[in-house]
Amino acid sequence: MTSRSRHPSASSRQSGVSLIIVLMILLVITVLGVGGAQLTLQAERGTRADRDVEIAHQAAEQALTDAELDITKFRTNFFKRDNDVGFVKGCSAAADSKGLCKPSDAGVLPVWATAFDDDSKTVAYGTFTNQLHDYFGHGIQSAREPRYIIESTQDSDSCAADGSADLQSATLQFTCKVLRVTAMGYGPNQDTKVVLQTEFRYE
Repeated sequence: MTSRSRHPSASSRQSGVSLIIVLMILLVITVLGVGGAQLTLQAERGTRADRDVEIAHQAAEQALTDAELDITKFRTNFFKRDNDVGFVKGCSAAADSKGLCKPSDAGVLPVWATAFDDDSKTVAYGTFTNQLHDYFGHGIQSAREPRYIIESTQDSDSCAADGSADLQSATLQFTCKVLRVTAMGYGPNQDTKVVLQTEFRYE
């Protein structure tokens, strides 16, 4: 009785090598597919973030426009050159002088850096001007209305041009007066915020 040992045939060895190659190709394709999907998701997130920031920026611009109307056509008595009534440290929460602020003291955070933490001391879009809130039409809307504050401050450059060394003197207290408007707009997610600032100078 003779024993015979079996050795893998050439075709079997080729089939095994082919299987390994196919598995490696599938692995590479899978890695490429996952990487491509991640890149697509990152691009989508970036595009969405850019869109949200743009919406917040537009909302802040609308709030600046609303504040300008407030100054020139609505609460005009508060914004006369010789008036300082209604403007308080930390911003006013009173119904008629809401959002009117005096600048922070030297060495303290500017008032606009903290004012928007308290809605009661900022003015929501349309509060005094009665403008409608659908400023984006039927498109994607802000998570909430933009808001603004108005500071009564002084333009040191203009005062310096007048040759004055004492900006707080009685005669110059209102000469260099400037209204600084700070607005905050929100994106579709209210965590997306844009702050814009402008100054209203007297003639």
